Order: sequence, then structure tokens, then C-alpha cells
Amino acid sequence: MKTYPIRRLAFYIALIITVLSLIFIYIMSIAGNFFYVTIVLTGVFFAVQYSIAVYILRKYINDKIEPIYKVIRDKPASGTSNNAGNQNGDIIGDVRKEVEEWAKNQAQEITRLKDLERYRKEFVGNVSHELKTPIFNIQGYILTLLEGGLDDPKINKLY
Repeated sequence: MKTYPIRRLAFYIALIITVLSLIFIYIMSIAGNFFYVTIVLTGVFFAVQYSIAVYILRKYINDKIEPIYKVIRDKPASGTSNNAGNQNGDIIGDVRKEVEEWAKNQAQEITRLKDLERYRKEFVGNVSHELKTPIFNIQGYILTLLEGGLDDPKINKLY
């Protein structure tokens, strides 16, 4: 799973907090000449805020969503599940149950579509075979008539 969105979100959170703290530090340092100290503190504060934001987002968002993706990735094609379900009523358990049900329905739909495709191929093959046989017979008769069968009254009447 990609972590780019989490890092981007953490960057924006850290940037907003850093800008707010920069404004606060600058207002506090107007009385003195602490411009360089303000810049250094802002950089350190940004790095700390970024690290904290990444940790929080990974811990509380990614750890809750990862089991759902795991269920989707590990779902067997037959649609059966080893998980008994959700007993304690939490949201993540409910979502997992819904994802398992969705995966089961998708597996059934895929099986049904494969059966319909097989039926379609058999039907087209049978229709094609049933149409080819009389067409080839008619084509043979016409070819015989064109190659001189029209002049022979016995063959002309028969064909």
C-alpha cells in the first residue's frame, strides 16, 4: 500500500502548524533581535510536527484501514470466509463483514458471467455449424451447375 497520501497529509498538517507557530514566535520576538533563532526553531518545529503527524496518521488511520485491504487482497475466489464475523459491534468489524459479503457477491457474479460466456460460445459454434453445412451443400450444387451442369438435363433437374 502506498504511503504517499499519508505523507502529503502529514506535510500539510505540519506546514499549517509550523506557519502558525512561526507567526506566534515572530510576534514574541519583535521585541528582540531573534530572527535567526526564529528560522532555526521553525525548521526544527516543522520536522517534529511532520514526524508526529506521520506517526499519528499511520497509527490511527492506516492501522485501521490495512485489515480491510488485507481482507480484500486475501479473499479466496470461492467466496468463503474463515472469519466468524463481528461480535463486539465496532465499525471496522462491520466494514470487514461488508467487504467480505461484497467479495462473495463479486465471486458469484464472475462465476455467472463465465457460465454465460461459455454458453454464448457454444451457441455461436452450434449455429455456425448448422448454417455452414447447408451453405456448403448449396455452394457445391451451384459450382457444379456453373461448371457445365446446366447443359446436362439430367444433372440440371437433379440439382
